[in-house]
Amino acid sequence: MEDTVDVMHSLVRPKRIRFIGSDGKQYMFLCKAKDDLRKDCKVMEVNSILNWYLRLNSDSRQRNLQVRLYAVTPLNEEHGLLEWVENLGGFRGAVLAILKEKGNPFSMKDIRTAISKC
Repeated sequence: MEDTVDVMHSLVRPKRIRFIGSDGKQYMFLCKAKDDLRKDCKVMEVNSILNWYLRLNSDSRQRNLQVRLYAVTPLNEEHGLLEWVENLGGFRGAVLAILKEKGNPFSMKDIRTAISKC
């Protein structure tokens, strides 16, 4: 493990750590505390099944459709490790960018208001 740790700027301040494998490559993980990653782990299992179904279908196989998987390792009910995926953006940011591109520049406040009316 490398000596330096990067602290992320979010509420629980997760840490990004680097391991150096026996192959000499660096492997980065996000250490999260105060977050139960067991559900995240199950979501990755469901996504792997979804990928299996996508490979079975000739149209999706031809289009090379797949869900990007990453490792999730819950250590206990409050701590765990997530594989670091470079250039990964959040779902909220992606949706807001698409809405803005389509000419619907909603803010998160607008979305929360619309959802509360449902």
